[in-house]
Amino acid sequence: MKQKQVLSAVICRGYVELDISTKKHPNTKMICDFADFERWRLEPTYGRIFVFQCCEHTYPYASFVVNSDEKRRKVLFHRFVRPDIKIIDHKNRIGLDNRRSNLRNGSGCVNEWNQGKSTRNTSGQKGVCWYESRKKWCARMSVLGRKKHVGYFDTFAEAVTAYKKAHARFDRIVNRVAERAA
Repeated sequence: MKQKQVLSAVICRGYVELDISTKKHPNTKMICDFADFERWRLEPTYGRIFVFQCCEHTYPYASFVVNSDEKRRKVLFHRFVRPDIKIIDHKNRIGLDNRRSNLRNGSGCVNEWNQGKSTRNTSGQKGVCWYESRKKWCARMSVLGRKKHVGYFDTFAEAVTAYKKAHARFDRIVNRVAERAA
């Protein structure tokens, strides 16, 4: 049986850190549990792991090609690790961290909650914007698909503090919903 070429793999405390660098994505590493790495490594139809990024503004993910008799197809590594979950959310928002402890059921509301600030954000803080007609800072968020208004504030710092407090309060609710869905 032909062995797969792995450029560099470091084993640390039950997980493996794999170097999957390319010219387009230099110094790129993927993390996965040792058991999943071994399962991938021992399957002869699975090709080399590489970086997949659908467009310039998205997070990169790790994927590999399956060379079966019928056809070749690309498989995202997190789907290989957790085929039981339909929508997968990376808790720490790092698409190359494929440890089982980092992957959870990501229903639409959980994925929305776990997103960073928008590329259109001009304030620099997620959930905080300048409300021109009131000449105040506004803090708001979306929780489980519903818009929540946190309030209007005279200073940016007050709006950020209020947003963070509200986020911490609703974070427990969203995590409970994610756990129930799993």
